[in-house]
Amino acid sequence: MLKISLLFFASLVPLLSQSAASIEGRIIDDIRGQAIENVRLVLSGDNLKIPQVTYTGADGKFTLSVPEGRYKIGLEKAGFLPIPAEEIEVRAKVELGDITLTTKRTIFATVTWRDGEPVVDAILMALPVKEGKASTSNLGGEGRTDDRGMIQFSGLRPGRYVINTLGSEIPGIVPRGIVSKPLDPATAIDLIETAESTVSIVFDERVGVDVEGKIAISPNIPAGTSVSVDLRIPGDSQSIRGTARAGETFKVSKVPAGTYQLVATRQLTGEIQYGIQTIQVGGSPIRDLTVSIPESAPITGKIEMEDVNGPTPAPNVNVRAYANKYSLGAPLARSDAKGAFRATATIPGEQYQLTIESLPPGTYVGTVTQGAQMLQKDPFIVTANAEPVQILLKKDGGKLNGQLPPRGGLFRPAFVVLAPKDRQLTSAFKTIATDRKRAFQFSGIAPGAYELFAFDQESDYLGDESLKKYAARAISVTVAPNAVLSMPLEVVNAR
Repeated sequence: MLKISLLFFASLVPLLSQSAASIEGRIIDDIRGQAIENVRLVLSGDNLKIPQVTYTGADGKFTLSVPEGRYKIGLEKAGFLPIPAEEIEVRAKVELGDITLTTKRTIFATVTWRDGEPVVDAILMALPVKEGKASTSNLGGEGRTDDRGMIQFSGLRPGRYVINTLGSEIPGIVPRGIVSKPLDPATAIDLIETAESTVSIVFDERVGVDVEGKIAISPNIPAGTSVSVDLRIPGDSQSIRGTARAGETFKVSKVPAGTYQLVATRQLTGEIQYGIQTIQVGGSPIRDLTVSIPESAPITGKIEMEDVNGPTPAPNVNVRAYANKYSLGAPLARSDAKGAFRATATIPGEQYQLTIESLPPGTYVGTVTQGAQMLQKDPFIVTANAEPVQILLKKDGGKLNGQLPPRGGLFRPAFVVLAPKDRQLTSAFKTIATDRKRAFQFSGIAPGAYELFAFDQESDYLGDESLKKYAARAISVTVAPNAVLSMPLEVVNAR
């Protein structure tokens, strides 16, 4: 016992020789601002042989006594989103103030048929609403209903959500109630200021009809070529899927009444070919459809950088093409060493919205042309299988930096939005999270008029309607070529 005590005392000697310091703070929840008990705090650093662990009391407060130095502090509590370890400098007494933990959000849903019977084994998805639309690429949660028709989506972040179903999993049904129209943000479940929401979803069972047809044989599509066939609801992720071979009859069964896009897809190495028809399904079966799949029609072009000695190639810039009429994926192309790009999986003669991503630091999109046509405003609308697209990047963009006042405590980043006053200029939007000192910097800002916002959390920021309610808190900024600006900024509570 004496040996243990002496060893313990010896381990304290290096610590006692250093100046003593302390870290104090209080943990509160993000919804009611109330103290949270039993939050686990872990402190690690070079001055500690083993991490220190402590827990908050009933008042949410904690105190850690340590030598002066640099440390990392992390905290966690069941039912709350974890916060990554944050590095802090400890000198004498450090008051962290209130630290906010974000409560995990939960959606409880009950799914029934119109007669009240539970819908069993249905796949449902919780889709977050982002930029004014339901995000089908960013899944909040997915699961199957149990034998009571119940499902639970847990661990969600604060935000607004839409519940949707995979139509291909339950052919012949049309969801009603909260999923009555495809991904309508107006029906979104609001989980910004509340931790839980309980919803009821009702399905109408409809027998549906058969849709039959053939994939046309052509030099492009030889007989027997394997093709997937989808009936898609325009503007929605739902689909009823089947397969076919060119020259043979395909059938999609139990299709409810409505308007659909019939999409025939042939997948090749590095290329996708589409054949699309819009069909109206009523109470009678549809037969003898013929679907032709044309050769792909790439969108080609070149990306260059403005330079005093003439334009130079801009490699490694991403270009995406979004179909205006159809619910298809967005083909992605990257410019090569000569600045050339080629976006495939496009349909001849169709129009696409072109977005330019991964720009070199400090640059912005100056001009976009297709043939002799100057595309004045984004989103830039181009036509597949037409003349090449020329994109010129410019380097005379402005810089804007700033620092938000401290709010006390750790883990307080802000979400800064630089929004063009012309909200249609979507490529001119810039967003960034502040660093540990609550500082931010934008570069490569296209000359023009902007409004600057800072939110306490990442919010649904794109679009004029989303920002109107915060207009009084915006700072107007005019950016000239090569301007360097510094702006003070206050945080807007986005809840």
